[in-house]
Formats: sequence, C-alpha cells, structure tokens
Amino acid sequence: MKKSVKRFRISHKVIPNNKKSSRKILVPQLIITLLFFIIIIISIIGVFDNGSVTGKAVYNKPLTIDQLAKGVSLDAGSNVLVWTKDIKPVSIERAFSSIIDNILYVYNYDERKYWYNPNEKIVFRTNRLFYDVNPGFEYYIRLKNIDVLKFSCEDSDRGRNYNTKGIVTTGNGSIFKDACVNEKGLLSEFYCDIPSGFEVSSILYQCPNGCSDGMCVNVSSAGGEGGGGSGSLCSLVNNNIKNIVSNITAEGKKVILKEGDIIHYGDYVLVKSSNNNVHLLKLSRVKNSSSSYRDDSVVFLDILTGTLYGTVITSEGSGTVAIGGIVGIVRYYGNADNATEEYKVTLEMYPLDKVDDFTSCFASTKTKCTDSDNGLNYYVKGTAQGIFNGVPNSLFTDSCCSGDSCNSHTGEKLMETYCFGEQIRTQQYFCNCLDGACLYIGANQCSDGLDNDKDGKIDYPRDPGCLSVNDNNESDFVSSCSDSDGGINLVVKGIVNYTTAFGVRGAVDSCFGSTMVIENYCRNNQLAISYQYCPAGLICSDGACKTNRTFVP
Repeated sequence: MKKSVKRFRISHKVIPNNKKSSRKILVPQLIITLLFFIIIIISIIGVFDNGSVTGKAVYNKPLTIDQLAKGVSLDAGSNVLVWTKDIKPVSIERAFSSIIDNILYVYNYDERKYWYNPNEKIVFRTNRLFYDVNPGFEYYIRLKNIDVLKFSCEDSDRGRNYNTKGIVTTGNGSIFKDACVNEKGLLSEFYCDIPSGFEVSSILYQCPNGCSDGMCVNVSSAGGEGGGGSGSLCSLVNNNIKNIVSNITAEGKKVILKEGDIIHYGDYVLVKSSNNNVHLLKLSRVKNSSSSYRDDSVVFLDILTGTLYGTVITSEGSGTVAIGGIVGIVRYYGNADNATEEYKVTLEMYPLDKVDDFTSCFASTKTKCTDSDNGLNYYVKGTAQGIFNGVPNSLFTDSCCSGDSCNSHTGEKLMETYCFGEQIRTQQYFCNCLDGACLYIGANQCSDGLDNDKDGKIDYPRDPGCLSVNDNNESDFVSSCSDSDGGINLVVKGIVNYTTAFGVRGAVDSCFGSTMVIENYCRNNQLAISYQYCPAGLICSDGACKTNRTFVP
C-alpha cells in the first residue's frame, strides 16, 4: 500500500521589497527634517535680517549703536539686554526714551538696583534705586506691551555747522531746530554729542555778520578773525574753529597744531587743504595688523564736516591720504601687541618742505571766567563773563526760552550760562522760566532746588526720599516690612505688607508662566522681589509651586 505523500505547493506571492518601501517613507521625512533645520539656521544667522535686532526678548551681548539706531524689538513682559559699550553713561529717561511710557520697572543686574516708572500707580518703595544706564551693564526691562527700543540722534546739518540751519531728531521723535537768539546775531546751534551718549547739546555762537532764519549770514568757512595777513595761516582760522579747539582742550583732550608732530589715538590735528580751508581731524582708528600691512588701518574723521578720510597703506608703517585736494604722508608706529592708545602717527601734507604751524593762532592771554550764581543754579538768574567763541571778556546772562527763541521774559525752558574752566558754556533746562530763572513749583522740599536733608542729593527724582515734585519731605523714608510666608518660600503663597509715604501697601506672590514664581519678601526692612524657578516636578499655580500630579480615586 502506497503511502500518500503530501505535496506542498509553493505559492508565488510577491513579497514586498522592505528596503524600497522604507526608502519611500524615509525620503519625505528626511526632506521635512532638513527644511526644519534650515529654518532654524536661518533664524540664528539672520539671513533675512535687515540689520536691526528683532524677534527676541533676550540680548546677551552688548547692543551696538547701529542696532539701537535701527530699533531693538522687545516683548510684552520680560526683556533682558546688555547696554552698548560705545557711549558714556546716560540717564535712564534718555536711554529708554522711546519706550519710557511702556515701562513698568527696570532692574539693574550689575548694581542690583531698580528704577520704577513714576507714572505708574503702584510704586515699590526701596532705597536701592538707580537713574543712569551704564555701558556694558545688563538690565531686566518689564514692559506693558510689545515695543521697539530706539536710541539715536540725527543732525541734518551734520554737527556744529553755523552756516546752515539744522534740525536734530532723537529716537523718541523729539525735534530741536537751530535758531537765532536775538537781533545781535547770536545763534543757538543744536548738535548730537555722540560720545556723551547721543545727547542733544547746544552752543551759543556769535555770528560775525548777523543771524537770520537759524543760521549765520554771509560767513564763509575760510573767513574769520585772527592774526596775520590774508596769506597767513591764522587768517584761515575763524572763531568757529577757535571755539571748537578751545572746547576740546578744556575737556583735557589734545589738539596737534604743528604739522609732523606725533598724534595718538583720539587726538585732533589741524591741516590746511589746497583751497585754503582748514580741516580739524580726529584720529579715529589706527591698527597695525600682525599678518600683513594690507590689513593695517589709519582713519581720520573731519569733525567740521563729518567726512572720513582713510589712509591707503602702501608699505609697512606708511601710506597716503587725500584731504581737500592735497595728498598727505601718513606714518604709524607700533606692533600688533600694542594697545590702541600706544600707537604713534604723524601726518605731513605736501609740499613736504613747508611745515604748517597753527600754534601762534591760538596764543591768548589767560582770562578767568566768573559766574554770579556760582555754576548751574537754575533758580537764580546769573551772569557769566569769560571766553566765548575765542573772544575774551564775553558777557552772557541766564534767559528764558520760548519755542526757538531764547531771549524771552518767560518760557518753558531756561538757557543757563556757566563757567567751564575759562570758557562760557550754556545748558538748556526744562522748567517754568521767568526772567532768567526757574520758578519754584511751590514750597515743597522736593522741588525747591535745595538739599534739605543734607545727603548730597537734591529734589525729585535724584533724592530717594522724594516721591514726586510735590513731596514736601526730602528725608529718606524709614520703612517697615513683614512677610506672611517667612521669606523666600516657593511652596506657600505669601503677602508682603510694607509701609510707604502713602501708607501700608501689599505685594502678593504670583506666577510668571508655569515654571517661575515672582516671590516677594523682606530685605533690610524693605520690599524685595525675586524670580525663582519651581523645583523639578512642580509647577507654579496661584502664586506658589505645587505638584503637577492629579489624584485619581
């Protein structure tokens, strides 16, 4: 009997190619992933950036002047930034003028101090206050709404140009126009003082031939007063140049008057061009590269016109620069390890066998400057006598400014004259002005111009004891403070009761997002605020860190 043999039929089903199938799935995924990383890279390097800082609320590196001029985008709520290192300290009202009405408060990380917007209803009472923004310092800014921080100053006539009517515009939209002060030819010239923090400054200039419509009449840049005949160097140095040189030297800076003398970084030098114009140049850049002389750099800035003159480096330590139609030979000394201030530069203009020396043009008899109200005294009308625009024994009296005119009996600001060394200087001060002096707002100690509590600080907002100009007590406030949760206690919602000049106030712990507590506590008998992250596993809810687990019965 034959055994039955089971036959197995092989099925010829098509088995899918797993490699090809997975490849079809992976390709779209790879494309999506690649696009995602490209978007991230673009956002980091700013491929589509127009030069301004946007889209962030944290800036860990010092902002540049260009970034601040174009605008820095800030978010509603928390913002952290490092202020530019390129300017001197400025008041917080000036630095943040474009966003000042949107600020709740600012915290200075470096000094551990606060600034609170006086226009807000709630003011945290503390003596740890600051008023000036310092270069390179880090600040926390709390905003009510999204905003753009702009810090700039633009002058249409590019500086102290007495022959052109100029308009100065700041980042917050304020406008200052050059104007004739009186019918005797006195001009009020506005300009941007960039090293001092883009401050709008002004100077009074006596026009030799009169003033009309905010500028001097019929004054050529080559005209002017001075010793010597028409062909002498001194005949080219007008009162404008004398005044600027005098101001520079009064600030302790150096002006090189003899051609070929050594110039250091930041020094100024006078040179004559082919059309008998005088150029006042500042050595604004000097660098000797360690790699090649082709990477070296020597740059001069003409502060009278704003023109930059770059040196064409032709060999190691030497180059040429063209100024006003004349070529000059530039030589520089110092290796790559030198600090910028240690480099030495000389500038000689053709023809090389003739050396221009302006020293005798600035020889003058020493004249003492006197001020009847002893300096910046806004509440007393004073008269200053000294050198003004190179003219000794000039006499100027404090006056009120109304609009563009600073020769009014009343006005919204004061033109205060004072002495700076031998020179007469001016400063505009906003106040209710009458007959050359600011009016007292009242008998209040915080607006009377006096140091009533003898702490070296006068009136609101400089004296921490003043809450407003109407406060009649300049003495620093002695506060009391109590905390219901005993200090920095993240798991308990607390309330801090503290006293102010307005009475007892309360500050309740709250949440900043879901991971951070705004913890109010007492320090040195005053209210203090700390931002604290909740411990791992906890979230912030109703002013305290709580567990994130949900109980299921």
